[in-house]
Amino acid sequence: MKLPRLAILGIFVVAAASMGTYIGRGNLELNILNPVKDRKEIQMIPEGFDPKEVNLYEGNDVCFVNADTVERWPASNIHPTHGIYPEFDPKGPVAVGEEWCFTFELPGIWRFHDHLLPQFSGIVTVKDK
Repeated sequence: MKLPRLAILGIFVVAAASMGTYIGRGNLELNILNPVKDRKEIQMIPEGFDPKEVNLYEGNDVCFVNADTVERWPASNIHPTHGIYPEFDPKGPVAVGEEWCFTFELPGIWRFHDHLLPQFSGIVTVKDK
């Protein structure tokens, strides 16, 4: 019995999609209850932070990229002590063209500012896994 062309095409499409998914996973184990490691990027630009707000799960990174023409220093509030989340502080300026990354281990809403230009601020919202 011959299968209609449409049925044969459907079999090939499903097989190709399955193979692509299998190859694309590599050794990465997908689990919706344990989100995959993620990296968010915040540009430090002359106008402040871009974006000003990011959302991620605990255990993930935010990288602050200095795209400005002057040194920048992202850190946890409150200025100037950075005492709300003291680990969220590079302990010094980030040079022009460089980046500083921080892994957020604590869920919560973390407000931050630029220690050198405290009028610039933002928020990182960290969700529990």
